[in-house]
Amino acid sequence: MCGETVHWLVPHALTQLLPADVDYRVMLTFLEFDEALLGFVNFRLFHSLQLPYPPPAGEGGGEGPRFAPLFDALAAAKGEAALSELRQAGEEEASALFRGLVFSLGRETHTELLSFLALACGGQLAAPGHPSVTHAVVDRPAAAPLPPGALAVQPQWMFDSLNFRLRCPEAPYAPGQLPPPHLSPFVDNAREGHVPDFAETVAEWQAAARGAAVARLADAGDEPPAAAADGGAYAAELAAEFAGVPYSAAGAAAEEEEAEEAPRAPRAPPAQQTEGEEEAEAAVLSHVLLPRKQKELYKAMTMGRAKKAERSAALKAKVKGGKQ
Repeated sequence: MCGETVHWLVPHALTQLLPADVDYRVMLTFLEFDEALLGFVNFRLFHSLQLPYPPPAGEGGGEGPRFAPLFDALAAAKGEAALSELRQAGEEEASALFRGLVFSLGRETHTELLSFLALACGGQLAAPGHPSVTHAVVDRPAAAPLPPGALAVQPQWMFDSLNFRLRCPEAPYAPGQLPPPHLSPFVDNAREGHVPDFAETVAEWQAAARGAAVARLADAGDEPPAAAADGGAYAAELAAEFAGVPYSAAGAAAEEEEAEEAPRAPRAPPAQQTEGEEEAEAAVLSHVLLPRKQKELYKAMTMGRAKKAERSAALKAKVKGGKQ
């Protein structure tokens, strides 16, 4: 809401073994400070929305009603349009991610966290076996039969869908089988020098979801959201691809249209160096002009990147060797 990235850490729901070599008096001091700090932050956030803090407690049983007063207060204070803006994240609104889905939560799952996630993303909750259930979230094979058309998924499906900003395919998350590797949304794979295989699969899912969204907008006659942001070139190409127009024909039509609309600009002289050569030359010159200490730091950074690249290549080679 205020432009800050928040890392929300949730402790394990089960009892943990506490090591004896930890001074818990020091830990409690940090806990008291964090509780006071978090209370003050929540107070300021709620009052910035003109909402009472702490929020009024809900009435009735179940996990869903516990969060209903907060959502009702947000909707009443800001309206549905502003509420969707507050929940918007990435390329699509997180508040609409599970819209139209009804979840039943198994007793063995983290029901409080999953119910909050389902409601915050536009979903609904129902008792297991209810005819309206579309997704049964379980950590083990469901004992009771599912309603017609309902799918059973592991809890990771909900978290991955939120992290990737799309409804992931349900089949890889079916109960009783090993789910896909968990990818942290806080890790920059390009910066680390290693892109996991599953990250490439997720990128394909996201591209397919964007293409399907553009195709739906094109069928409805609406302008794709990307068109308003970058001139619509990418969205228009996707819409043409879904309409069956060959890429060569679409590219020629786009070039003719641009030639008619845009004034002719003077042709630039041919470049003497490629862009990559210019960047390499600039990097060498900047390294020469650095002070001694910064040269050593730059050298260490370069060696670190090289080691990451080697480690990534070794991992990929190991994976390919295991698959053969």
